[in-house]
Formats: sequence, C-alpha cells, structure tokens
Amino acid sequence: IKLLIVNIVYFIIPTIIITILGYLSGSIDKICNSILYVSDALAKAGASANVADVISTMPADMMTNLLSSFVFIAVVGVVLLVVFGLLDAIACAKLAETGDVLASLNFIDVAHKIGDIGVVKYFVFIVLLAVMLVILALVSGIVEMIPGVGSILAATIVTSFTSVFTYVAIGKLYADAY
Repeated sequence: IKLLIVNIVYFIIPTIIITILGYLSGSIDKICNSILYVSDALAKAGASANVADVISTMPADMMTNLLSSFVFIAVVGVVLLVVFGLLDAIACAKLAETGDVLASLNFIDVAHKIGDIGVVKYFVFIVLLAVMLVILALVSGIVEMIPGVGSILAATIVTSFTSVFTYVAIGKLYADAY
C-alpha cells in the first residue's frame, strides 16, 4: 500500500500539471472542438461515414491547431513523466530504506539522494537498465511463442525476474551512494 501511495503521488503531480497547462494553453479546448467537429460530421453523414474521410474534411487551421496542441501536450508530458519517473525510482528505494511514506515523498531529499549517487551515474544506470529491460521483454516475447504454456511462463517467471532485477538494481545503486 505504501509503495502504491508513493507511485500515485509521483505520477499524479505531472498529470495535474499537464492538465492545467493543457487548459491554460487552450489545448484542451482545441481538442474538444475537433472532437465535436468530427462527431457532428459523422452524425450528418450517417452510418456509411468513414472517420478518415471526415477528418480529411476538417479545416486546415483546425487540424493545425489540433496537431500543435497534441505536440505541446505530448512534449511537456513526456518530459514531466520522465523527470518524475526518475524521482520515483529513488523515492521507492528511500521507502524501502526508511519504511516512511513521508520521507519518500520529500522531493528535496530524493533530489539530494540523486545528487549523492551522481547525476551522470544515475542517468547511465537508467539507460543501461532500460536496455536490459528491452532485452528481457524480447526474451519474454520469445518465451510467449511456446505453444500452450508460453504466456503462463512469460507472465510468471520472466515478469517476476524482471521486477526483482529492476528493484535489486535500483536498491544497489541507492545503497552505493553511502
């Protein structure tokens, strides 16, 4: 439950920021207007309407506004989620160390811990971990090809190993800062 709380807090913050920025920038309004345009056009066209044909009739300025809104929200969202994801990994390790949810939610302490580890070392670690996780995902995909039991093996053994591998690696990195 504690880990779930920490993960929710670390990922609800970027979600709230993205929503507020989308609202203040008018992106949400542009997206809603585009959805209303498409739904109205589909309703007028009847059952034989094709969504792609309706979207292709959308005015150029509306399409430009829609795409710029998507790009804006996507870029800001990805940056925020990556930053908070990096903080979340160390916050989870801090939770394992202290058992205190409030200590793991202290953003300043978590950022200082990343500083103690070394920012470059932490980023190299995350990149290497991502490469290992991609390799494990490929192994999981290969195991899933085994007829009958492949998906069960991949879901139990490979997924369990991946979780343990990830958390042990983060724990060792966290402990290495001392």
